[in-house]
Amino acid sequence: MSNEVSVAVVSVFEHFKSNIDGSINGLYKIEINGNKATIFRNGDSWGVLAYYLGEDAHKCMGYLRADRIEVVERAISEYIKSKGGYAIE
Repeated sequence: MSNEVSVAVVSVFEHFKSNIDGSINGLYKIEINGNKATIFRNGDSWGVLAYYLGEDAHKCMGYLRADRIEVVERAISEYIKSKGGYAIE
């Protein structure tokens, strides 16, 4: 099994630094290893929205795998810079 991770950012809906605690937060649409996902960041916590058929909406969320956070964060930063913005570090 390969550890290669391919991440493409499709769009950034929100990306901001909180003026309350300085945390980075956002909502993003990405493609990771060919699969599209909507992910969100609340400080150091990363989540993934998913569809679990037959479940209530509040159960349709999981955590982004810890081994994916760094590569996703880097892809988001590069995407924002490529659009003329600046990455909030």
